[in-house]
Amino acid sequence: MHQLFDSTNLDGAPRTTRSRVPDQAAVDALPVRFAPTPPDPRITPVPNASPQDPPELLADPAPAAGKAALQRRVPLQQRGQQTLDQILHAAAQVIGREGLDRLTTKRIATEAGLSVGSVYEYFPNKEAVLCALVGQWFEQLMQTLEEQHPSRTGTRDILRYLEESIGAIRQVYVNQPALGAMLSALWAVPGLRDLVEQHDRRVIANMVDAFGIIAPHLPADDRQVAARSIVLVSHELITEGLVRDPAHQRQFAVHMRVCLFALASHLLIQR
Repeated sequence: MHQLFDSTNLDGAPRTTRSRVPDQAAVDALPVRFAPTPPDPRITPVPNASPQDPPELLADPAPAAGKAALQRRVPLQQRGQQTLDQILHAAAQVIGREGLDRLTTKRIATEAGLSVGSVYEYFPNKEAVLCALVGQWFEQLMQTLEEQHPSRTGTRDILRYLEESIGAIRQVYVNQPALGAMLSALWAVPGLRDLVEQHDRRVIANMVDAFGIIAPHLPADDRQVAARSIVLVSHELITEGLVRDPAHQRQFAVHMRVCLFALASHLLIQR
């Protein structure tokens, strides 16, 4: 019988612990969320817009609620790809420096050294830019995880697999500009929710498949739950150390390794 436990609050206070026998179909349908975390006042405060700013600089037209913003143009040549990368890098810089609420296509264009029209050639609005930026980060995370898959590395050591996989994933978090604001955006922008859920499913499926090679003795249900547990624990400890409490990131990294060791040991005991 599996038990569901609530995690502690962000301020360290324990939430109410509950235990029940869940409906498995309902549990499997729950998103795991490798990247997003709930809004937190400690994550990159978003400054209010200045009253002196003209209205056209404060917002772009938003897509309909719940609909993902789409990239308008897909570059086929290297020059176009460079322009696209320029736009996404500029968006990350604006978000990190001024906050998500101050992101506009005009600010993106100025940061990138492009005309506003050049940005609109690729994206219909700032939400589409943000979706592409998050999608790019998700692809980096997914590629990193795939590179550590035992079918590529040949490892059959579950602890080594977890240490190297999560260690590499953590570095992708470290390298992402404006990480805190990006994480906040995953909850704030409705168009990103489908993208997040697709990413969750890919991450979990990859890790479940890896466990099938490393620990084929485990039942499929146990592999699924183990993968979800590792994703949840790793993401929370990575973001706690990098975004919410950087002064203690080394301790959080050590605690993450302890958690991974405990999970790996538990899976091995089930042989």
